[in-house]
Amino acid sequence: MKTILALLLLFLFSTQLYAYPGKSSIQSTIEQLNRGNQKDLKLITDLYLDCTSSDEALAFMHELEKQLPSSTLTSLNRIASASRISFWGDHSLALKQLKQLSASIHAQSKYVKGEYYNILGKISYRSENPRTAIQHYEKSITYLKQAAEPVALQSAYTNLGLAYGAIDQHEKALTYYNEAENVTDQTSAKTQLYIELNKALSLTNLGKHAESKRAFMNALSYIKETKDYFAEVRTYGNLADIYVLEDSLEKAEDFLLKGRKLAVEHRFKLDLIRFDLTLAKVYKSKGEFEKAFLYLESHDSIRNNVHIEKAAEDVMQLEKINQAAIDRL
Repeated sequence: MKTILALLLLFLFSTQLYAYPGKSSIQSTIEQLNRGNQKDLKLITDLYLDCTSSDEALAFMHELEKQLPSSTLTSLNRIASASRISFWGDHSLALKQLKQLSASIHAQSKYVKGEYYNILGKISYRSENPRTAIQHYEKSITYLKQAAEPVALQSAYTNLGLAYGAIDQHEKALTYYNEAENVTDQTSAKTQLYIELNKALSLTNLGKHAESKRAFMNALSYIKETKDYFAEVRTYGNLADIYVLEDSLEKAEDFLLKGRKLAVEHRFKLDLIRFDLTLAKVYKSKGEFEKAFLYLESHDSIRNNVHIEKAAEDVMQLEKINQAAIDRL
């Protein structure tokens, strides 16, 4: 009896339970893809929203792969999983999912190539390597123009604007946000929200604080409609940054603590790095050195945990593999 109980306990504790999307959601998505939306990466990406960790997303990728009817969809599935895994800051794991695809990228459709370089750009950007991200986004835009995919192209233009903003070329960033708005008249509320948020960020960096604060506060009303917690976290952080620049430290602290609480609830590791560093600076400016030290210590711990530098190196190494494959071809 004891042996049976021990085996039962071992089974219970060793079995991993995953929060997969429901069978009906998966079947509905596959039916839509079979009806002709073969190129719609968003249909597949949306399935991963029900996953709550990198392990779940990885396991779901393998399960979904068995049900997809074409190699194109299998490639998009790998890109979708990498995108979701990278979103949680697990960049090295995300790149592992792309490595198998990279060996055959030269043979993929222009649409798949465009989405592939778009996700490489995202991983580079999230790994604090915006110049490499710009190169990937520009490749993505070239392929997506050829593929005549305006919705995907809109995303790539928006991301390119973000990368230029990261290297303080904000006028250029605003140009690409305008390109993103003009590429299609089928802009979703969520996409428009992100374009406006990014514009507000560039306006902040150009010193147009009154305009940018109005834009961010307007964005919060859109966020209630879209229930986009990532955008909400980011907006709190951006508003806090403005108030830091204006030396309104109490208001900055309030937005930072709201954003940090939400980032903890939704496991947004990269945002925690940002909030902790800014909170450390705010508390240092206020003379609260013990709090400043605690947040700086937390910042260093989380940053080391997500292996930011290693991910940046891995992206560059993967691109070398791609180029070598193209040269051989």
